[in-house]
Amino acid sequence: MPAGYEIPARRRGSRQLAIDLPGCDPSAKAIATGRARAGRMGVAMVRILRRVFLVLMLSAGIAAAAQGRETAAADTAGTVLITGSDRGIGFELAKQYALRNWKVLATCRTPAHAQALAGLAASHPNVVIEELDVTDVGEIEALAAKYAGTSIDVLINNAGIFGDVASQSLEELDYDNFVRVMAVNAFGPLKVSQAFIDHIAASRQKKIVTITSGLDLTPVLVPSGFRVCG
Repeated sequence: MPAGYEIPARRRGSRQLAIDLPGCDPSAKAIATGRARAGRMGVAMVRILRRVFLVLMLSAGIAAAAQGRETAAADTAGTVLITGSDRGIGFELAKQYALRNWKVLATCRTPAHAQALAGLAASHPNVVIEELDVTDVGEIEALAAKYAGTSIDVLINNAGIFGDVASQSLEELDYDNFVRVMAVNAFGPLKVSQAFIDHIAASRQKKIVTITSGLDLTPVLVPSGFRVCG
């Protein structure tokens, strides 16, 4: 390098390379300094743009994820028909499905007495109350005809009764009571499932659920001196 040229040590943390040129035109120094500043500003601008880009990408990712969750929830929501939905397990099922934006066909024998269910329907437009006695074949078929062409993703056979357990023993067998229990708990779910089989088949989920009670765990009442084997 020619004599008289001195390149000072580079300052830590600085990108400017100052060159002291003896006898150099001051305007040339100003131009060099300006270019150095412009270079630093360009680097800073690139950093800022990178950060802005990352923030925008992160925001877009969050928005896309949220939209994806909403779309997934919308895709999984369907139509459910629940028997015996005016109280107990049936009512809670209707409530939970309603909160998840499902269309709920909530059935019960006497809608006029189902105050809690009426309140649920009032606060959730996606809940529709229908009268249905699962032992009445005419009502079952009429309701199925009313919703002909409507797909039902989930049918929940929830309606059931205990009946008078004491009168369902070998000593005190009440035939009418026993037939009533069988009609509601056994034949009812079969008939409802049969009537709505086409509605279920036309849906995406195609599910039929039948809820049982603890009645089948109740000890059989037998006369003293006898015992049940099996």
